[in-house]
Amino acid sequence: MAEQEDRAGSHESVRQRAVSLAHRMLTGAGNASVVAYRVTGQPVLDALAHGMNDRGEILVAGVAPGDPARDELMIPGRVLDIRLDISKLAPEPRVTILTASAHALGTLEWFDRESAAAVLSESVVSDTVRAVAGSPGGALGIVRIERVVLHDGSGVTGIDHDHLAAHRSSAALSELESVGLDVAVGLDRADLAALCDAVSQGWVPAHLLSEKPSAGGCSHTLNRDYVVDVDTAGLTVLRNGAEHTRVYFVPFGPAACGTVAERMESLVGTRVSAA
Repeated sequence: MAEQEDRAGSHESVRQRAVSLAHRMLTGAGNASVVAYRVTGQPVLDALAHGMNDRGEILVAGVAPGDPARDELMIPGRVLDIRLDISKLAPEPRVTILTASAHALGTLEWFDRESAAAVLSESVVSDTVRAVAGSPGGALGIVRIERVVLHDGSGVTGIDHDHLAAHRSSAALSELESVGLDVAVGLDRADLAALCDAVSQGWVPAHLLSEKPSAGGCSHTLNRDYVVDVDTAGLTVLRNGAEHTRVYFVPFGPAACGTVAERMESLVGTRVSAA
């Protein structure tokens, strides 16, 4: 019975991590694009600022790209069937690691200038979305979806939009992204290796999200450990060994308290500069 409860708790912890990660991505983390898959040629609008307002609505902002085929996708009032794609990279500055991608089918409708101004004045919107929408040639749109499919180290997770809209993180998106970058840049490699050693030996509780044979890549990336993601729930790390590549999620634990930076200090034993 205890083993079954441990398994259930482990599964729930990984599920909570996926929900938190998907929520952050919809809130503005990562790079967003939309594909108008029913339009001839399936044109793409990329380089979009995106975020979720305080009402749980997904907003995107962009500037007409100057390509007639894609400019037609930004006509106010036109409702397009689209696929929303968001990709998020790890905060590691030395290598490129895809932390996760999120995908959803839905519709996109661009507001006219008056309606956009009303939406921006009546809801809490990220500074990036507000700045792009208010720039010369900028436009604001709303994406309506029912479900998000998250692809990450734990596999594929489907999450209802209503569940994500109701999710409330104890840390602001800007804090999490700042802590993640500080950890990746400032964490001593020996400290990170020691943590991964402890995880692989079972001395520190963690969840093995994925394991596969190490193949390809450059020699200087082998036998290295990397920060994949930092969240309110814990730290995701990648150990690129000579024979196997493993991704671990190391939770902070139920007794963890304080800011995310303080939780990281408690876990790794080193100071993180972000507040």
